[in-house]
Amino acid sequence: MRAKRRNRALSLVEVAVAIGVLGVGIFVVAEIFRSARVGAERAALQVKAAGLASLKLEELRTAGSALKAELEKATKVYVHYPPTGWKQLDEDSRFQWRAEITKSDKYPQVASIRVLVAKAGEQESKPISEVSGFALLEQGGAR
Repeated sequence: MRAKRRNRALSLVEVAVAIGVLGVGIFVVAEIFRSARVGAERAALQVKAAGLASLKLEELRTAGSALKAELEKATKVYVHYPPTGWKQLDEDSRFQWRAEITKSDKYPQVASIRVLVAKAGEQESKPISEVSGFALLEQGGAR
């Protein structure tokens, strides 16, 4: 008796299933890359915002007499600076900033500064970055 020969060719159904599995795999890999790219862009934006917030904090710390004048005009314990609200950053127009300056009851020559940086153009923006520090309010700025 002759042994039966097996047909080694793939059927159309097997080819269709293989192509479907391959398509799903390619889609999943593409989605992973897209998600990674979006995450990297968000991280780069946060790093840039943190650097700009630190820069603005140092700028405000060296403006001791100007800060003192703003706090002396204030009727509350803290003031928003600039008083008009969010202001676009000169260094990068994609961002806006605002600071909250708080008087110290215990040490009148010291103020606490909190700088917030958010995306430009958004009303009531959620800050991307926040940096805090202290400033001397004596004539001549921080020492």
